Amino acid sequence: MNELYAGCHIYASPNLLPRVSLRELTAIKETVALAAHSGPQDQRQTAIQTTPQAMPTGIQTGIDASRRSFLRGRVSAATTVRPPLRPPWSFAESAFISRCTRCGECQSACPTRVVVMGDGGYPTVDFKRGECTFCGACVTACVPQALARTEGAAPWHLRAIVGDACLAKANVVCRSCGDVCEVQAIRFRPRLGGSALPEIDLEHCSGCGACVAPCPAAAIGMRAMEQPGVRT
Repeated sequence: MNELYAGCHIYASPNLLPRVSLRELTAIKETVALAAHSGPQDQRQTAIQTTPQAMPTGIQTGIDASRRSFLRGRVSAATTVRPPLRPPWSFAESAFISRCTRCGECQSACPTRVVVMGDGGYPTVDFKRGECTFCGACVTACVPQALARTEGAAPWHLRAIVGDACLAKANVVCRSCGDVCEVQAIRFRPRLGGSALPEIDLEHCSGCGACVAPCPAAAIGMRAMEQPGVRT
């Protein structure tokens, strides 16, 4: 369909027409009318055909604003960002960051080498490298006292969790996590027609992370539980 307006042609293909509303078509006509008073006819036609910002958004791309935001990688502000796992007996995250000098002494002191330097040079715990024995060597080495061991205080409030990738959930017999749990916080519940499933006793789990690395399916992670009386 060709429509002659103010000496200029507007071309609309059959594939495009269903996407163009009356409001958008009116906007095109207003743009053409404005161009009709700004210069010679050949310049008007060139401007209309080559200037994408003069066209309604739906005609330019056929993609609405929300989809463009998704394609550009924008995420919701409500996305939860969990703080990194810090060495045992650390203060709350803000207090820890303000005290820690990133000297690396806690990393050097850790006998199981689970303390590593993370983002910004601050120490984190990587259970893929081993377990925490709660020996307190990192605390002793921490001169600025970003780690401070107090009588009766738990080293942290981490507990093991079993994810959907667990081999037992796919009817594959595996008890590697339970074999390394010294406090016997991982028990296996028998079930009909399948292999026994691991269950974490949160009351007995110390959060040492010994079960993480041996898991052949990388199905075990550590989760922070409720922390009453967190130091700040």
